[in-house]
Amino acid sequence: LPTPQPSPLPTLQPAPAPTPQPSQSPTPSPSMVPTTEDTASVDASLTMEGLNASRVTEDDITAITYGVAAVIDGVNASHITGVTVIDASRRRLEGLEQPNKIQDQRQDDQRSASRQLSSASSTVSFTVVVSISESSFADADDLLATVDSTLTSVEANSSSLISKIESAAEATSSGGTSTFTSVSGVSGTTTVLATRNPSSAPTPVPTSAPTSAPTPAPTLRPSVAEDEGGFSWMGLDTMMIAAIAGGAVLLLCAGASWSFYHVKSKGKAKKSQVEGG
Repeated sequence: LPTPQPSPLPTLQPAPAPTPQPSQSPTPSPSMVPTTEDTASVDASLTMEGLNASRVTEDDITAITYGVAAVIDGVNASHITGVTVIDASRRRLEGLEQPNKIQDQRQDDQRSASRQLSSASSTVSFTVVVSISESSFADADDLLATVDSTLTSVEANSSSLISKIESAAEATSSGGTSTFTSVSGVSGTTTVLATRNPSSAPTPVPTSAPTSAPTPAPTLRPSVAEDEGGFSWMGLDTMMIAAIAGGAVLLLCAGASWSFYHVKSKGKAKKSQVEGG
């Protein structure tokens, strides 16, 4: 039987697995993180008369942050950190009360009533942190002066700050401006510089390293040939040595002459004795 010419089995050319061109992942330009050499921060606080701290929510904290930033030139909301609100009216009342261990129920009731009737007030504390190189401030002292001047103006007239906070509350707080409608003013503002630009470490002029060679022992006479008056100590020493040597020679000569004379005299005397005998 005829055998058909077998055709080779088709071998599909394997197509390479699709490798989609990967898109470059977006790498947002990182913002410069302030370094300790560039960061300046100011701690500040103010008391809001009529603000009830127990009603303040996180949204209200955000509104305060935006409101405070809006009234300080050169500062935005990202520069305001660590915002806290605490009851200030209770602190004042407790400071005025005198401790008394003997109290009856009527006194307790009166104090409770006085707390309820007193107007609420809350202390708002926050920190302004900026990078000097990325801000309009010349240095940390400039930041402090700006914050201090602003809060002093706010204490004199708080309408602008309250208005800015209420505007921010309408956009951020679910409760709207209800928390701040009873705020009647601002008092007790404080500012303090928390950090400043560090100065370069002082580099004192080093003193000469001590040498191992000992210093010469002090002498009784100057070591120089002549002192300031022009007198030669070295010449004086030479004269003294010469005089001593000369004196010694004279003494030796005198001694020798005396010995010679003495011996000679003895010899003559002995000779005379012999001749006489």
